[in-house]
Amino acid sequence: MSFQSILSKREFQVLELVSAGSSNTQVAERLGISRSTAKTHLRNIYSKTDYHNRTILAISFLNSKT
Repeated sequence: MSFQSILSKREFQVLELVSAGSSNTQVAERLGISRSTAKTHLRNIYSKTDYHNRTILAISFLNSKT
């Protein structure tokens, strides 16, 4: 799966941070958005990728980069 082709630029940024182990609060702080917005982006990522688990999503993303 090409995550970059199905996600918006911001969603991809959120995915990168989540895959690096960042919490929603850390994602929000790093991107200068609210925690609620970070959670919304993550929900959109789940919807677009059919993953519904943060860990499985991160593993799939990291595996796709190799």
